[in-house]
Amino acid sequence: MNLLQMEIGKSVMPQDDLYLRQIPSFVGSMQQFYFNSKEIIQLAKTNSLPNLNITARFNSDTPMLRDTVTFKSKDAYVALPKLLARAQFSISFQFKTVESYGLLMYNGGQGQDFIAIELQDGYLHLLFNMGGGSQRVFVNTPQRLNDNQWHLVSVQRPGLEQMQIRVDDEHPTISDLTGSTSMHLDLTGYLYVGGVSKSMYNNMPYSSLHGFQGCMASVDFNGQRPNLVREALKIYYAVEEGCQGDDYKTICIPLSCVINCFIVSLYTCIDAVLVHIIKIS
Repeated sequence: MNLLQMEIGKSVMPQDDLYLRQIPSFVGSMQQFYFNSKEIIQLAKTNSLPNLNITARFNSDTPMLRDTVTFKSKDAYVALPKLLARAQFSISFQFKTVESYGLLMYNGGQGQDFIAIELQDGYLHLLFNMGGGSQRVFVNTPQRLNDNQWHLVSVQRPGLEQMQIRVDDEHPTISDLTGSTSMHLDLTGYLYVGGVSKSMYNNMPYSSLHGFQGCMASVDFNGQRPNLVREALKIYYAVEEGCQGDDYKTICIPLSCVINCFIVSLYTCIDAVLVHIIKIS
């Protein structure tokens, strides 16, 4: 198939095309448009396409969020049906946190098969095993991602020979699977999001010692967009709809103390610090 030109959002073909004249132009927002493993919108933003004509407006400052949830504790997680990923799959989601470490997703499988995504020292890591040994893909972003800003993560396996992970508008980090002794990822059980049960942090292939604490949104597994709260098979501990920003931490502090002649009464294990101050006369 030979393509002379590509049109996204609106056709500029001759108006004598009766079929195209009946189709209205697209109105809305679009992101992550891939063609032949190339992200066309990102190439257009950087003016990296020949004979480019743009009438759309690019805006990456305000993220589009859908079905936002808060993992208020490092012990919190949700369980979904297993990820179908034997030969190809796609995962995308947005997150923000101030924590440097935490397990974002995990799905075990047959034998040694698994896939996991975790934060280590503020950087994203993709881990997987298709039966031929565990592999870790380090995503070398310019800055650490625990900056309390929204970040978009996309993991794709478009075919047997390649797996790639992208953060925001950075170039994807690609894992070449050519020559692998095993090419299929056979997953079973739950797809865990936000963490796993405490007993599963022992002797597991990931490095995380606890779950993710922060906000997550726009989760997409193979084109399916589950609401992590309403559609979860299992929810453990504090997972709530919406994002509470800096206030997602659960803080446990002593009941009371005295600071500079003020009596400060503090409530233990609360979602936001409540302080009652009584001045000593």
